[in-house]
Amino acid sequence: MSTSEKPPIAFICAMPMELTPLVEKLELQKTEIDGVKVHRGTLDGRQVVAIVTGMGTKLATQATERLLDATPVDRVVVVGITGAVENETPIGTLVLPEAVVDSATGTEYRPDPMGGGEPHRKVWTGDLLPTEPDVLADLCAKLVATL
Repeated sequence: MSTSEKPPIAFICAMPMELTPLVEKLELQKTEIDGVKVHRGTLDGRQVVAIVTGMGTKLATQATERLLDATPVDRVVVVGITGAVENETPIGTLVLPEAVVDSATGTEYRPDPMGGGEPHRKVWTGDLLPTEPDVLADLCAKLVATL
């Protein structure tokens, strides 16, 4: 199947400010698919579709499900700003995690590798934003220890 025949890649962003660089770089156009507001375009000849979900796992789940109900996609890629528990990862880094940990359940999801690069480390996701230094240190220790 040629790249133009494959279903689009879906880019999921929590906030409009995360979508803006994609819209500009890929010259995405605002449109609608079955009532879902999206931006469409191409990346290296491959169809892409991008949405803003709102912040939090509930809104992300609901918006992603609406998109998947509206159109088939080849894969879903989360794009955006993320909080970090360490100061080693520079802004703009492509993060390819070995696993994504749901903070509410502890469930680990292992994404299929995509493109170049080696997956490493874990990403923690949830609706709470811990800011206390001891909580962050404990979280970082847990994520590193389970690799």
